[in-house]
Amino acid sequence: DHPFQYQLDEAGLRELIEHCMESGLQGMECRYSGYSVEQSKYLGRLAEEYGLIKTGGSDFHGDNKKHISIGTGTGHLQVPYKYLEKLRQTAGR
Repeated sequence: DHPFQYQLDEAGLRELIEHCMESGLQGMECRYSGYSVEQSKYLGRLAEEYGLIKTGGSDFHGDNKKHISIGTGTGHLQVPYKYLEKLRQTAGR
C-alpha cells in the first residue's frame, strides 16, 4: 500500500505504522511515482525513526496501467539501489 492513500494526519499515520509493526511490518514504501519530493523525504524520516526498511516502487501493473513504466513510474521516479541492498541484507541474501 501507499502510506498517503489513507489521507491520515501525522498522528493517524503514526498510529497506522505502529499497528502494522505489531503485525510484522518491516518496511515502508518511501519512493513512489505519485509522491512529491517532500512526501518521500517525510516518509524516509518516519521509516528511519521506526527502524523500517525503506522501499520504493513504480506501481507498474502492465496493461492495467499503461501510463506507468516499470522502474520509472510516470517518468521521474528514482528508487535508490541501496534500498534493494538493504532488502537483500535483511532477507539474508
